[in-house]
Amino acid sequence: MFILYHTCKYLSILLVVRNSCAYNKWMQEKKLYRSRDNKVLTGLASGLAKYFNVDPTIVRVVLIILEFATAGLLIFGYLIVSIFVPKEPTK
Repeated sequence: MFILYHTCKYLSILLVVRNSCAYNKWMQEKKLYRSRDNKVLTGLASGLAKYFNVDPTIVRVVLIILEFATAGLLIFGYLIVSIFVPKEPTK
């Protein structure tokens, strides 16, 4: 009964937050793009950094570590995602 109560409480809070105007505005503004100004290869790492609000260097280092960990298979995924993620719109 205790778990059911807290689960319902959590879900009701989640629904209130999801239906708030601030959350909807934030979700409309937050889209993943490839960066035009801070790119090394395709701008995907910089775009991911902007999306998650972290330093692009951290994303690049993580991608390099994952590249070695996957024995080079990550590069194919990186290139495929780079094809489908649109470039950042010009201002």
